[in-house]
Amino acid sequence: GSIPPGANQKMLENAARSINLQLIQLRAILDAAAKAGFKPSPEMAEKGFNQYLKKATPLQLQGLKQGLAKEGKTIESFLAANKVKKSFQEQMTVQVFFEKTIAGKCAVSDKEVKD
Repeated sequence: GSIPPGANQKMLENAARSINLQLIQLRAILDAAAKAGFKPSPEMAEKGFNQYLKKATPLQLQGLKQGLAKEGKTIESFLAANKVKKSFQEQMTVQVFFEKTIAGKCAVSDKEVKD
């Protein structure tokens, strides 16, 4: 019921608009994913997370493992705890959908990189 220190009403209104827009975008992407056969589930969450792990750099993996270790977790325990959560399932579904339908169409040639 009160405005946090350093914030004003306009800042809060802008934040609310931004959050609403993000939720609308997420719903639209999840709808498109569902129409293409990608639906949030524990299996989809596991698939998406494993896909992330395969593409992660060694430095990213090291950072993930160290961060989880500070919380007394492993990658396996993190996945087991999170794959049942709706928000994680949705996030991983979006990732799998993107990788399968969009990322493959965005290939960049060596020449394009050089140019």
